[in-house]
Amino acid sequence: MQVSCQKCQVQFELATEGLPTGKEVWLVCPTCHAPFPWKGLQETAEGGQQGQEGQPSAAEQLVRAVENSVFVPFEVVAEGRETALICATDPRHLQAFEQTLKSMDYYVTTARTAKDALIKMRNNDYHVFVMDDSFQGEKAEKEILVQFIQQMPIHARRNCFVCILSEELRSMDNMAAFAHCANLTINVRDLERSEIMLKKAITEYKGFYRVFWHEIQGMEKFQS
Repeated sequence: MQVSCQKCQVQFELATEGLPTGKEVWLVCPTCHAPFPWKGLQETAEGGQQGQEGQPSAAEQLVRAVENSVFVPFEVVAEGRETALICATDPRHLQAFEQTLKSMDYYVTTARTAKDALIKMRNNDYHVFVMDDSFQGEKAEKEILVQFIQQMPIHARRNCFVCILSEELRSMDNMAAFAHCANLTINVRDLERSEIMLKKAITEYKGFYRVFWHEIQGMEKFQS
């Protein structure tokens, strides 16, 4: 079946065997590697299957809104200062992480919606990214944020510490963090201890990748 990428518009052949019927699925363009939702297969009156375009989902509308946005929010930060983006709607969660990161000398900015977060991340590099499970938006919209992080170039991803604040995941659960493409998970019940956990995890993260970043900087100097 022919499918068109919603970003670069390239058409490619999709094997439909094994795909669910009547459910939205996520595809990755083989050309530009952008993720996009596809309505999937629908049952026809004759009992067969066909592709369904239909109305755009909330996730599709989000991607289009970000692509068409004319507002480019560049963060103006002093050279050498690290930046952090917090995606949270609960004032308690927002305040807790904002205070912690500012005490660690991060330049902190916030996003209240998935669209706001995606626009910021498309135009700025952040050293720390914190997302609350209760962050405003549908599940599919939050998944777009996670996919954006997954598809970062490896040198950019290694320079971004990702923390997920959750009502379900256990604090400092390494397997859960790995499954969500994050470096740290913190349960909301442990919010009072979030500063200790966040500082410890970021310090260990920087120590682990110090050699990696040193080699990258050396290669950049050599190429210049």
